Formats: sequence, structure tokens, C-alpha cells
Amino acid sequence: MKTFSLFLILMFAAWFSQSQNSISRLPAGTPYANPTGYQPALNDPGEVLVTHSTDQSIVLYNSVACSSSSLHTDNSYFRVFDLANDFGLGTFVIKHVEIGIETASSATGTQPVELRFYSLDVPMVNPLSSSAYFSFSDLTLLGSQSYTVADQSLSIVDFILTNPIVVPENTVLVVEFFTPNGQAVGNSLYVGSNPTGAGSAP
Repeated sequence: MKTFSLFLILMFAAWFSQSQNSISRLPAGTPYANPTGYQPALNDPGEVLVTHSTDQSIVLYNSVACSSSSLHTDNSYFRVFDLANDFGLGTFVIKHVEIGIETASSATGTQPVELRFYSLDVPMVNPLSSSAYFSFSDLTLLGSQSYTVADQSLSIVDFILTNPIVVPENTVLVVEFFTPNGQAVGNSLYVGSNPTGAGSAP
């Protein structure tokens, strides 16, 4: 299985609902409340947007995938959120996640994907460098949900969680976007991205 860090795959935003306090604006310390090229659409007053991206525009031919003839094998795209230190968030509930799609094409018009949510149980190696990494043995699964993605391009898909994920306080959250091997059935998916780089919390 090929894995890619989402530190440079930028079209990734998670919507959270505070489990104890109802708020109508982003908490202090949250960077990039309104990334360039993106207008948040909060579903209720308790929701906040959490993203490391400075720009949510999608650039064609900027993304990567482990593939052959544009048909992908197993691919995992990750983003890490230190919610307490970078965003000032405590216990919360993940309600939906938005993923940018550069292109998605298939023989049937749709293809399967999966979102997986983990806690990171040990500190990342080289957390402030471009070579930062962790292993699957460092993760504890909090929950997952499968979806289908319709053929599309240069779009943002809002993945609603049927069973919202409760994330305990002081959890370093890792979110995985998984695209299973589609070579035998003609599936191709490239995650939306751009070259602007991810931001960091002040």
C-alpha cells in the first residue's frame, strides 16, 4: 500500500462540533478560518472548521498517486491535527470531513473510498520538518466510514459521518483518506492539492 503525507496535499478540512460548549466562531489560535478560495458553510452554531491549509483551490496535475496508466493501487493520504496545541480544542465530535478531488473517474460512475480516524499514541518523528513521519503501529483506530465518490473533477466533497467520531481531550488526531486498489475495475482518483503549502498555528 502506498502512503502519502497530506502536509502538501492541501484539500483537507474537518468539521468539528464542540461537545460541551456551543460556539459560533472559531476559537482563538485557530489559523486560516477562511482559506483562500474557500467559503465555510457551517451547519450549526456549534461547528468550527479545522484545517492546516492556507488555500483551498485545486490545481490540475499537481497531485500524486501510486498508479499504473492512471489507475490507482491502494493509496492512503494522511493529515495530523494536534488539536489542543494548534487549535485550542478539547473534547469534540467530528461530524463531516471535506476532501478536495482533482479528478475521479471510473468504469461505473462511482468508486469506493474510506475515511479512518486515529489517535496518535506517540510523538511524531521530526514533527516540524518535511520528513516528519509516524507508523501504523503508533495509531489507535477511533472509527471509520466507507463512501462512494462519483466521477468529478476540481471539486470538494463533503463526507458526512453517519456515526460522528468522539475524540477525547488532548488527542493528536490522524485522519486517513483511503482509496482501495482500483486497477482491476478501472478506477482513478487523484486528491485535490495545490503548491501553496500548509500553514502552522501561531
